[in-house]
Amino acid sequence: SGVKGAERLVTGLHSDFYAPGNMQFSFLAFLGSNLLPGVIMLAAILSFVTSIVRENYQFRINDWFDTAQGSVTAALFGKLLPHFFFYCLVVAAYIALFAGFGGFAPAGSLFIWFICGAACLIVMACSGILIVGIAPNWRFALVVTSGYAAPALPFTGFSMPLDSMSEMARMFCKCLPLTWFIQGQTQQWTLGAKIWEMGSTFTAFALLALIPLVVGLPIFRWKYRKFAKQEKILETKHEL
Repeated sequence: SGVKGAERLVTGLHSDFYAPGNMQFSFLAFLGSNLLPGVIMLAAILSFVTSIVRENYQFRINDWFDTAQGSVTAALFGKLLPHFFFYCLVVAAYIALFAGFGGFAPAGSLFIWFICGAACLIVMACSGILIVGIAPNWRFALVVTSGYAAPALPFTGFSMPLDSMSEMARMFCKCLPLTWFIQGQTQQWTLGAKIWEMGSTFTAFALLALIPLVVGLPIFRWKYRKFAKQEKILETKHEL
């Protein structure tokens, strides 16, 4: 009792620090878990947009539409699906790198983690449709695509904590699909969240995919049908 007793009680308590998901304090986990998804998503949206605008600058829009029997929507989704499946494999390889070879065992489900990655790719594809639809030409579409995807890393909390951002910056970061992928990844990797506990994450993915698709698809359809007519006129003049 007294001062000596209190001293024994206090010295018997020791503080410790735990980093869920990265107990080794590995820079591979810290940098790779943010940097690699950013690079993958940047490459994905550039692939989506480039695969579409290629038909424009190579004057093959009519040939492209003919393969889908004149359906612009079918031609568009047929163009994007192979790239989507390829980057799904890349996302799966990334998850395997960390959850398997890297030794950073997730607390939650690998499948849900992968679904978050696939959902992010869907958002990238829908955003690409909107960008190509509103861009006046293919060069501007590539510039806008780079400007949309490249700044994603600083606004996901990777280089600057979200709590330190202004309200405007936080609003902007919530419009970026990579932000929600990082959140979904954290929920599975370190927290082991159930899928019904991730409502805000999947709701954000749904909105970020639906809004660009609903707005961008009619614009894209109108614009590329116009391009197709112009292409036919140029071909007719060339034949004459």
